Amino acid sequence: SIPAEKEEDSLLKSQKLMLTFLANYPEAFRSTKELIGPNDFSDPLCHEIAEGLYRQFDSGGVSEARLIDFFQKAEKQKKIAGLFNTTLPTRTQGELDRAFTDTVLNLMRSSNEEETKAWDGRDFAALKKNIEKKKYIEKFVSEGLTLHLPYREEKG
Repeated sequence: SIPAEKEEDSLLKSQKLMLTFLANYPEAFRSTKELIGPNDFSDPLCHEIAEGLYRQFDSGGVSEARLIDFFQKAEKQKKIAGLFNTTLPTRTQGELDRAFTDTVLNLMRSSNEEETKAWDGRDFAALKKNIEKKKYIEKFVSEGLTLHLPYREEKG
């Protein structure tokens, strides 16, 4: 199995990548709002940024500048600005869709595992939701389903 540190790394990478998708593609919100939300971001800074992004999206649209202003502390602003400069490692429509789908699935899986670990043995509605989420992820993978984003050429 993967050492915990490596797993954490790849999870953090997924969270940052998902924030990049959300910040750059309004479609990323629309196609995943039933699947993930701010609570699926376990990294504290990513969680905070996700909350800001989701709030903005609900009130009409994402603005990078407004989001960066939202974080008063300079070191956070730098981190956030860096986050939006994460280039997506995709050269084709297929690669973009695959990367987006994998990122969403990674987040869903990890937050589902966390919720399962945290289950108190009483809240059966939460457990049922977890099982449904797990089935959905498995169906997604077994059927090779892909989430779609509009491919845009990188401006060089």
